[in-house]
Amino acid sequence: MTEDRDSEGGRPRKYDENDVLMALRDLDDGSGVRTGEVAESVGCSTRTALRRLSSLEEDGEVESVEVTERMKLWSVIGE
Repeated sequence: MTEDRDSEGGRPRKYDENDVLMALRDLDDGSGVRTGEVAESVGCSTRTALRRLSSLEEDGEVESVEVTERMKLWSVIGE
């Protein structure tokens, strides 16, 4: 589980893979979702979202397509 600070810089909030997976499911219209969009939806940093998405990809739950060197589009496998 990864931590980010809340908006006031106080206690860290924890984000797990399920938070990210649910956000990806909600956002994906079939064309893929940028990492930043997932991060914004969850309320975490882009780095945290990328780590969670990469872990989900290793587990075979999501897939990505590299659009540019710095941009991937993510989608849930089988949806």
